[in-house]
Amino acid sequence: MSQFSAPQELIDTIIDELQDDYLSLMSCSLVSRSFSSQTRPHLFRHIDLAGGSLSAKFRQLTLSSPHIPGYVKDLTIFDNAFFEDRHAMGILKSLVNLGTIELRHSHVSSLPKVADVLSNISIRSVVLSFTTFLDVSVFCTLMNRCFPGMSNLEMSNVHVLATTDAVFAVPQRSCAMETLKIKLDDVDYPMLEAISEGALGALTKLHTLSTTGCPEGDAAAHFQELLSLPSLRVLRLRNLQYGHSLPDPVSLLHLQTIVLNMICLQHYTHVSPLRWLASCLSLDPDRISSLQHITIIYTVYQKRGDHLIGADVMAWAALDRLLSHPRMSALRSFRVVVDGIFGHPEGSIFHPKTVIEESCAYLQSRDSLFTVEVVDQVDYDAFQL
Repeated sequence: MSQFSAPQELIDTIIDELQDDYLSLMSCSLVSRSFSSQTRPHLFRHIDLAGGSLSAKFRQLTLSSPHIPGYVKDLTIFDNAFFEDRHAMGILKSLVNLGTIELRHSHVSSLPKVADVLSNISIRSVVLSFTTFLDVSVFCTLMNRCFPGMSNLEMSNVHVLATTDAVFAVPQRSCAMETLKIKLDDVDYPMLEAISEGALGALTKLHTLSTTGCPEGDAAAHFQELLSLPSLRVLRLRNLQYGHSLPDPVSLLHLQTIVLNMICLQHYTHVSPLRWLASCLSLDPDRISSLQHITIIYTVYQKRGDHLIGADVMAWAALDRLLSHPRMSALRSFRVVVDGIFGHPEGSIFHPKTVIEESCAYLQSRDSLFTVEVVDQVDYDAFQL
């Protein structure tokens, strides 16, 4: 390794620029000792383990360089065979600064042997993806025993083998969860039921709910329970219209922020989430709304000559009338982001931007509050969808 010494300010700048570029950081660490010590916190910030030789190598590294485990903030476990690995206990005990854990491509049939070790780590965020549980009680037991301090939970492609007669205990305590992100189309409803019914603890702190897809059948009622939680302040909904029908409306006046993404496809039977949102905001007419920010991401696919679907046009106007009521005076911004393929040029009377603006007379009069922008492509990550 080179003895080359660079100014500390230059090293700091380079590391800051490359902190998410793993291969470049590796190259820097091999070029000079000046870089080596500063690249390690970034190189070991996230690790993937799957048991077997990988676990053995990382365990050996932790023994020869005991400072390395302290750099690990995020851990992805591929295949729950890792939990049975003879090195798992030692590895997990060494990860004293671990904050996020992801279970991926795992099948969980019982509580892992390392449950007590996991419970003693301050894990704040849990991600479950492509994971199957024997039944919903195993899911609840794992979450309650292993991650008692969890504040963020993300679930996609999570299933249970036994989907009938879901049995779970409801602990007499509050849950620390503040953020829940869930793909409704890819998560079996018994787990949604367990969460909404308090099987992970009462959801007294849940602040932000983000969902993708439309709840179907038995899942709809549990989705509504989550929407109605008094603690909820931020709601992000993506692709709600992809279902046979939308859930029954519930009052959303306790929220402060709503982000709604929807797609207008001419050749689909179109159920308008805009109309659903208007129905939700019209409930509880004597209550003063807490809503401050509404963002609607409106993706339109028009063929030449197509006009916006009539249900959406009427829904824009209905929303505009609702927001003009004095009880909605807390509203500070109403933002519409339009993208897709348009059969009409911007500025024409049939372009989505023009139709939206002309349907929203009240919002148009509130110049500083209302914006409609056309973009080439939506950055969904920027909206945390």
